[in-house]
Amino acid sequence: MNALMTEAAVVSRTLRVLIVEDNPGDAILVREMLREADPLGFELIHADRLSAGIDQLLEAGADCVLLDLSLPDAEGLEALAQLQAVSLDVPVIVFSGRSDERVAVRAVQEGAQDYLIKGQVDGRLLARSINYAVERKRVEVELAHQALHDALTGLPNRALFLDRLEQAVTRLGRHSTALAVLFCELDRFKVINDSLGHDTGDRLLIDVARRLEGVLRAGDTAARFGGDEFVILC
Repeated sequence: MNALMTEAAVVSRTLRVLIVEDNPGDAILVREMLREADPLGFELIHADRLSAGIDQLLEAGADCVLLDLSLPDAEGLEALAQLQAVSLDVPVIVFSGRSDERVAVRAVQEGAQDYLIKGQVDGRLLARSINYAVERKRVEVELAHQALHDALTGLPNRALFLDRLEQAVTRLGRHSTALAVLFCELDRFKVINDSLGHDTGDRLLIDVARRLEGVLRAGDTAARFGGDEFVILC
């Protein structure tokens, strides 16, 4: 039993790392460095150009990306921008042969979790950087979700709804499309809370949220504005 639990714990912490690197020798070196640092901690996938890395992210995803800035189909921080446009929730570590402080600062400002220089890191430091990047991104995504979603129902909150409404109105000005905003308020909700208790009221709000999500089309948004008020953007 203990052996099975230990094995499950090891499997659960294995991270899928995508390295986008046109030099196969560097990719092999990274594989060996990570294997030496933690034999069961990482699964490395190699893409030799940015387009192949993007295809990998779209098809199978990854826990972290190691990105070279000199690729056959992308150069410099443009590669970072293209990766983030495809999968903003996946942490990216720049793994470059360039020792350029200015580029390193810009890379972090534009969303990279770290900037490592080839030949100046060992397997232990690389493994630590990957683990930290994954955890930081997880916390970042979780905090962003909490800030923009209702804690009870999980629906977008007022702030996120208004942002999506603003984007929809902007698109409306450029294209011949229409939109609708629907307000939904539950009748006699106070009676339910007073007679059956707030736990029952909460379960009702959650059920209403799931029903709204079930009838929305792709691109529509249902939000909870507070209390028993829901708003839908079509």
